[in-house]
Amino acid sequence: MRMLSFMVDGDTIVKDPTCDFSGLSSVKDEFVKAKFTFSEEWAGAVIVLGITSFRYEYDPVIVGKDGRCQIPTKVFQRAIFDLQLFGRNGDVRLKTNPLKINQHGGAR
Repeated sequence: MRMLSFMVDGDTIVKDPTCDFSGLSSVKDEFVKAKFTFSEEWAGAVIVLGITSFRYEYDPVIVGKDGRCQIPTKVFQRAIFDLQLFGRNGDVRLKTNPLKINQHGGAR
């Protein structure tokens, strides 16, 4: 299993600079999980990961209370995809910027 790490501060999501994002286009039968480290305003929120690629929207993925979720393998068949988090904490709605993941070798 492979783990991709991200950091979320307010409405900004970035790749964890200590995480290796190389070789994602070769993922076929391997499980890939995302791990998010959140700033305080996200504490206790219900969080969903949205994934899009060239106007195609994948099914939303629920992020667990541990900040982790599984990324569908079919996402890695694309050369570029965007990740964005959406959350709700009581009456407060949260949203991050889209984060573009550009990988080499995937089909467009």
